[in-house]
Amino acid sequence: MLFKKSLKKLTSVAVAIAIFGGMTMSDVEAANKAVNIPSKSAFKHTSIIGNNRADTSNIIISNSKETNNFILVNQYSGLSYALMNSANAAKTGSYIVPVNDGSIPKEHQYFSASDESVMNLKLSGNSSSFKGSFINDLSGTYANVEKNISNNLSRASVDNLNNNFSSASTVFIVNGDKGLADAMSIAPVSYRDKTPILFTTKDGNKIDGYSKKSGVNYVVVGGNKVVSDSLAKEYNATRLAGDTRYETNKAVLDRYYPNRDVAYFTNGDTLVDALSSVHMTKDDGIVLVNNKKNHNLISNIDTYQIGGVEGYEFKYKNENGKFAGVSKVSAKKKTPVNNAATRYKVYQHKINIENVTGSHVSYPNDDMKTVINAILNGEDIVNLSIERFDRAHGILCSGKAYPEIGYYDIENGSKTYIANPDPEYAGKLTRYRNEIKNALSSMNLYCSNDDMIRQINEYICNTYSYKVINGSSFDMINNYEGQCMHYAFLFNNMCAAVGIDMDYVTGDAVNGYHAWNRGTFDGKIYYFDITWNDPLGTDTFREDYLWLEKNPHLNIINVQDDDYTMFED
Repeated sequence: MLFKKSLKKLTSVAVAIAIFGGMTMSDVEAANKAVNIPSKSAFKHTSIIGNNRADTSNIIISNSKETNNFILVNQYSGLSYALMNSANAAKTGSYIVPVNDGSIPKEHQYFSASDESVMNLKLSGNSSSFKGSFINDLSGTYANVEKNISNNLSRASVDNLNNNFSSASTVFIVNGDKGLADAMSIAPVSYRDKTPILFTTKDGNKIDGYSKKSGVNYVVVGGNKVVSDSLAKEYNATRLAGDTRYETNKAVLDRYYPNRDVAYFTNGDTLVDALSSVHMTKDDGIVLVNNKKNHNLISNIDTYQIGGVEGYEFKYKNENGKFAGVSKVSAKKKTPVNNAATRYKVYQHKINIENVTGSHVSYPNDDMKTVINAILNGEDIVNLSIERFDRAHGILCSGKAYPEIGYYDIENGSKTYIANPDPEYAGKLTRYRNEIKNALSSMNLYCSNDDMIRQINEYICNTYSYKVINGSSFDMINNYEGQCMHYAFLFNNMCAAVGIDMDYVTGDAVNGYHAWNRGTFDGKIYYFDITWNDPLGTDTFREDYLWLEKNPHLNIINVQDDDYTMFED
């Protein structure tokens, strides 16, 4: 077991909290200043330190019991919301995952490799914690996405208590602005006992929207500079406090963990690592340290260091004057689960309409989304370099669904100015997306990709008719008719909307130049031709040209995947 008894505890619990950070291990080892901690030879020492807070989080999660439930917080500004969710994490079997405002950090390999179709996400933060496009992406990808967004932290903690812990017999009161270190000290107890944390207003004088309840034991954590004496008196609360955050931390440990035999410790100054180990620390608490404080609490005891202390390396000197070794915990790798690449697995398909571009692209990247959204919203200044803008626009142009715009670079090429917008393109894309969304919404989305593709094929063949109209891919929905390229692009985009990756293929068929599709499922390439499944002059459809293991036509001249562009980089 990697964490000795701590992982034994971990495997009995389906949840861990992770809001992470700290120095890299190489940084710590390279530090010149050593912090020598007395430690007899019998004691063991372990470090859990990633390259950054997200990496530390990934180490924790990958070595923990699997769960499908995750609470997402902003890794830079969401510490208060993470603390507020300590008890929720224990109650729901969730991990708290620190993320960016617009993306999942690449370090979260274990999270990203999990099965999206069964993952339940809760987003907790304020209105600036997560970008709207990021929330849309998550909602279109994962099984369930719940949003708990509030700009009033004190009120948010009250709502959390009322909604999830209304019968709690004990409640902790902390200042969520000035007393975060105190909240970190009490977080393991909150997790262990499923005891909610209430945050005061910034001045520490009240709890917004909450009144004292009879029969509840209130405990104020922190001194009267952060939580006023009048508030403590109003709630007849017990106060746990010292003159500093480190003394308050010791008071919490003495009260709730008097017989601990393991010391989990983290940087008490930066306050970015403490919650990463709440599932492990629930039975022993967390020690807040820096280069000078609380060293007596981690002496002559088994230790687990969570994150680094910048500029210092903790060393353990035994009774013989020798330094003990430190075991390092690494992240476990996980093979990604990609339901969209399977043929027969049944799962819940989610409609992500932002994947619909009218082009051959199944998963538009952030740059392409930025360009499209700028045009849809009538923005003239785009926060992309001219090279990145040109690349995204070039891919759209390659897909027969492109805005006819003029643009040039500004601010030394760091941004792009759209000189000639294309409102007609915006209208066409919006109608195209609406048509696809309405169609998919009427289908059974809890199905395999095999069945999903058959439903899309049936819809297209029953709704549209073959006619040479040329134009762009969008033009097919005008009169519900089009030629092979329109069929292939529509099929491509409907699949993209439900997360299925398709390529747009062109080449020679017996009747001349032709367009169709192909995709890879379970490692095998299959071909699809919706045009040839819609016979001319009939009201019937067929499935003869679905799931073909060999190319049905004479040759393939071009395959357009997500990276294809007809222009040179």
